[in-house]
Amino acid sequence: MMKKVISIFLLSAFILSGCIPQNSKPVQPSQLVFKHVWFDFGKVTVGDQLTHTFEFTVEGGPVKITNIFAGCGCTTAKLEKHEYVAGETGEIIARVDTSDFAGLIYKEITVSFESSELGKVDLALVANVSKK
Repeated sequence: MMKKVISIFLLSAFILSGCIPQNSKPVQPSQLVFKHVWFDFGKVTVGDQLTHTFEFTVEGGPVKITNIFAGCGCTTAKLEKHEYVAGETGEIIARVDTSDFAGLIYKEITVSFESSELGKVDLALVANVSKK
């Protein structure tokens, strides 16, 4: 009886080992990897037009950006295109108009994706605006 159980176990293991691909790599989830998600302009003067580029690389599979939302009218964000494939790089160019501000400001840009698995990415810009 014990020989029969061992024989069945070994036969099952042998059969099942042929069903599992030996050279397959795990599939990586798609993601946008930013070099940084926060930038400090430091001390600037009222009326300065600030520009910063957020660079990213796509890892895993393709990514589709559906929306870039800047929190107020003084901040804009521009994207080269909306669809990227693995290994591709891109950039989001952010601009802040400091004409109506004084003191420390914090501006946020939210990046949304077609896939809900990617969630959202918040990019932040900080500056200390002083009067002329």
